[in-house]
Order: sequence, then structure tokens, then C-alpha cells
Amino acid sequence: MEIKTVSIGARNVVITGYTSSRSNTNRFFGTVRRGGLDIVSERLDTDQ
Repeated sequence: MEIKTVSIGARNVVITGYTSSRSNTNRFFGTVRRGGLDIVSERLDTDQ
């Protein structure tokens, strides 16, 4: 499982289990920390 850090605005957001599809949408699952608030996105099914 990869851990990537992306920049949203002036904050750093850590995304775990980041997956990129070849469509127009970047999808991710796991826990996103932003400003001390934990946001858990829905888990997406992948064929990996």
C-alpha cells in the first residue's frame, strides 16, 4: 500500500491506498487527514 502526500490549498493531505484510474477521475480510499479532521472516504473495489 502506497502513501502519498498531495497539496490541497495550503495544507498537506496524506492519502493512503491511492489509486489512479486511466479515466478522468483519480480515486482513492483510506484515511485523509486535513487540518486535524479525519475524513474516511468510501472504499472502492479494484482488480489489483
